[in-house]
Amino acid sequence: MRGGVCGGGQEGGGEARRGPWAGGLGHKPGTGDDPIFLKTEKRIAALGLVYLLALMVYALIQRHARRALADANEVVPGNRGVTAKPTTAVLFKLVHGIDVLRPTPGTAHAVVTRITEPQLDALRLLRHPLLEDPCVRISAPHAPRRARDKTYANWRQKQRAQAGENGASSSAIP
Repeated sequence: MRGGVCGGGQEGGGEARRGPWAGGLGHKPGTGDDPIFLKTEKRIAALGLVYLLALMVYALIQRHARRALADANEVVPGNRGVTAKPTTAVLFKLVHGIDVLRPTPGTAHAVVTRITEPQLDALRLLRHPLLEDPCVRISAPHAPRRARDKTYANWRQKQRAQAGENGASSSAIP
């Protein structure tokens, strides 16, 4: 038996292994259309570094959001109702659709449009610097359109109503 434990060689006169690892799926080796674009070790290492940095940023966003929510004892809309421990993917979905119109030479301010109440609440909780920037104007939030955000909006209204009945605001969100 050649090839050791993993069966790296051919046995019994059969054909070589097939599959994506062996040039399968219609790819003919040696034709010059190899699917490897990074042909030097330096470029492969650089791509690995880019991936590593992207994963670190992804993890830092998640950690920052979870700490801010825990400190404020708050929640944001998640995949299934509301959550105090959102993933970065949930946070990215939450801010999806916000438009920022950059200032043109005739205007002095950038304008944030198409923002919903849940999105604005999340940005406040996360202490986003966009909210404190004097050169940014935020348009009036509109009602959420997605069912997930509507669930959160209904939950938020109940929380505010309960806080109003108790006479004290237990929420960090105005």
